[in-house]
Amino acid sequence: MDDILSADKLVLFVAFVIPGFISLKCYQLLFPGKEQPTADQLVDAVAYSAINYALLSLPIVWVEDSSLSETHAWAYYAFYAFVIFFAPIVWVLLWKFVRTRRFFQQHVPHPTGKAWDYVFSNQTTACWV
Repeated sequence: MDDILSADKLVLFVAFVIPGFISLKCYQLLFPGKEQPTADQLVDAVAYSAINYALLSLPIVWVEDSSLSETHAWAYYAFYAFVIFFAPIVWVLLWKFVRTRRFFQQHVPHPTGKAWDYVFSNQTTACWV
């Protein structure tokens, strides 16, 4: 059996799990809900990573077809740092923006789970229970 801690398997883990977990955790920060065990979220994390790569497929193909890795190695690594660590956060913020628009809410339920969470998140007026 191959060594599970070999470098190529570690790279695959980072590439296909870390962006999804970043998306999941950011979404849970913005829209708190029922906590799920991390083991149950592994498939979701891989799926969100795949969505991340699908949305960024054109820039990834452009970077890989160019000679950016030879000419500007720092820009090449910065691009992939953006793809792996920052793009998942951008997608979550964009999804939050779309889900809180009135037009979208006519067709899909509001992302805030409980009504009192929505009321207390507005912070425009003082409220008490």
